[in-house]
Amino acid sequence: MSKFVLIGVGSAIFGAGIIGDLLHLRDSLPGATVSLVDTDAEKLDMMTRLAGIANERAGSPFTIEASTDRRAVLAGADFVITSPAIRREELWEKDWDIVHGAGIRQTYGENGGPGALALTLRNVPMILAIARDVEELAPDAWVINYTNPESRICMALDRYTKLKFVGLCHQIGAGYRLVSEVLGVPETDLDIKAAGLNHNTWMYAIRRQSTAEDLYPRLRKHVRENGIPGSPLSCAMFELCGMFPAPGDHHLAEMLSFGWEFQGLAGRDFAEWRRIKSDALAWVRGVIRGSRELDEVVGGLSGERAVQTAVAILNNLNSYEISVDVRNCGAIPNLPDDAIVETPGVVSSMGVAPLQMPPLPEVVAGFLRKQVAVQELSVDAAVTGDRKRALQAMLLDPVVDNLSVATEVLDRLLEVSCDYVSPGLFR
Repeated sequence: MSKFVLIGVGSAIFGAGIIGDLLHLRDSLPGATVSLVDTDAEKLDMMTRLAGIANERAGSPFTIEASTDRRAVLAGADFVITSPAIRREELWEKDWDIVHGAGIRQTYGENGGPGALALTLRNVPMILAIARDVEELAPDAWVINYTNPESRICMALDRYTKLKFVGLCHQIGAGYRLVSEVLGVPETDLDIKAAGLNHNTWMYAIRRQSTAEDLYPRLRKHVRENGIPGSPLSCAMFELCGMFPAPGDHHLAEMLSFGWEFQGLAGRDFAEWRRIKSDALAWVRGVIRGSRELDEVVGGLSGERAVQTAVAILNNLNSYEISVDVRNCGAIPNLPDDAIVETPGVVSSMGVAPLQMPPLPEVVAGFLRKQVAVQELSVDAAVTGDRKRALQAMLLDPVVDNLSVATEVLDRLLEVSCDYVSPGLFR
C-alpha cells in the first residue's frame, strides 16, 4: 500500500485535480493513504471534505487524512507532491510593481527576470525546509515538485538534499495545442520531442503518430507564409534558430532581453487570477453544500502527470513522459551536466531517466546556458543568504542592464519578502 502526501493542497484547482487523478487511477493504487497538508486551516478543511466526498463516491478506495503540520503525516510517505506558495498573487503583484516601476523590461516575472529571483529567494528556503523533514521522516520518498520557478527549485533539491525528485510542468501542452491548431492534427496524434529548460524548451521533432509523418516542413511553411497569431516571438525565434520553441511566447519572453518587444509589459492579469481562484473555491464550497457537481473539475484526469508518474514508479511500467525536469547528466550534450533540464523521459521502478537528446543549436544553447548561470547564482543566494550572489544573479539576468537600478530593486524586493528569505541577505 502506498502513501501520498500532498503539500500545498489548499490550491483548489491544483489540489482538486491531483485528488481526482488519484481516484481516477485508484485500481493501480490499492489501499493507498492520501495525506493532505496546508498551513491554511480553513482551506485545508474544505479540501479534506471535498476529498472525502470524492473518495466516498468512488467506493472509498483510499484512507484520507489531513494536517496543518506536515511532520504529522510524512512518516511512511512514498510520494510527496509539493505545490505550496507563499502569498502567491499578493507578493507576486508587489514584486511586479517594484520591477516595472523601476523601468526594467520584465514581461511576466515568474521564471525569468527579477521577479523570478524574488520567487527563488522565498520559495527555495520553504521547499528545502519541507525536504529536510522528508529526509528525516520518509528518506526513501520521491518528491514530485510543481512549485515555481521549477528549474531553480529542482536545482536546490538536487544540490542541497539527498532525495529522489522530479519536477513536472504542463507547459509542454501549449506546444501541443499550438501545433494542433496550426496544422489541424489532433493533439492525441502528435508526437513532439522537446527539450531545454523548464518554460524554455525547443522542439527537436514534430511527427504524426498514426503515420510517422515529419510535420516540421509543414509548420515551417505555414510560419513563413502566414505567421501564427499570438506567437510572433516564437515565430521570430524559429526563423533565427531553426527550432520552434515549445512553451509559447508568454514564458519564452521572460528569459530574453528583447522579449518585451513581442510580449509587451502588461505582465500577469492579477485581477483575473484572483477571480479564477475565487471561482474555484466557490465550486469547492458548492460541492460540500451539494449545490455544485463534483465532476465539474474532478470528472476525469486533470492533465497533470504526478499520479501517472507515481503509478509508473510503483508498478515498473517503463512509461514514456513527454516532459520531466531532472539533472542533465549529459542528456542535452551542450548544456552543463549539473543543470536541471526538461526533456522527455522514461519512468520505471528505477526512477525517472531523461532521453538522450542531440545537441541544441548553439544559439539556443547559448541562451540557455546564461539562464543556468542565473539559476545557480539565485539558488546559492537563497540557500546561503549571500546578498552579493543575489545581486550577481540580478545583473546576469538578460532583462537587467543597470547596476544602480538593480541594487535598488533588490533592496525593495527583499523588503517585501523579509519574513520569508534568509536573514543574511540583509547584511
